[in-house]
Amino acid sequence: MIMNTDAFLAAERDEPYYPKDDQPLVAFTLPHDEMVRRFGPAHRAMDERDNEPGPCEYWSFRFPCGLSMFVAYHFHCPPAPGGNICASSPDICHILDHLPIDDCVFWRLDEAEPAFFAQKYGKQVGHCSIG
Repeated sequence: MIMNTDAFLAAERDEPYYPKDDQPLVAFTLPHDEMVRRFGPAHRAMDERDNEPGPCEYWSFRFPCGLSMFVAYHFHCPPAPGGNICASSPDICHILDHLPIDDCVFWRLDEAEPAFFAQKYGKQVGHCSIG
């Protein structure tokens, strides 16, 4: 674990959390300068190890409640530049409690594919109790 505390979010930088199925839970649009203002500088940029459309930048966080998340920011993906979020918990309300993106989320797996989400993860209704 990387122990540097991120000054932009109440979280520590962490090793990337990669779900086994690469299934993002949330997608949002945000210009790059606003992304950096809200999340801080990228933790790393895309390199030859990455297998996705680029260019991309990445952020990886662990919150005091134990939630880990990985954000992949895509500069040129439709509908506009923005990110996809994978997390150690599928509880999307909990994920969004931690991130300053309420104004720019355009896709949530639980809303886009409710039957798939319920079958795979069950009903998720939590919020973070730690903050």
